[in-house]
Amino acid sequence: MAFFVEGYSQFLPEDLKEDYQHYNTARLAFAKGHYDQVMDLLIQADYDDLLLHIGANVMLLKIFFLEG
Repeated sequence: MAFFVEGYSQFLPEDLKEDYQHYNTARLAFAKGHYDQVMDLLIQADYDDLLLHIGANVMLLKIFFLEG
C-alpha cells in the first residue's frame, strides 16, 4: 500500500506533497504496528496544516500509550 501513497503524492501541490506523504505513510505503518517507523516519519515532517499536526500528535500519543 505504500506504493499507493508514493504514486499518488505526485498529484499534490509541491508545498504539501512531502508532509502529506510522510503523514499517510505513517498512518499505514501505524496500522501495521510499525511504531518506530511511524515516529521517524512524523518527526521528519513540518506540518503547516493544523489538521495534519493534530493527527500526527494523536498518533504519537497512541504510540506512547500502547508502548507504555
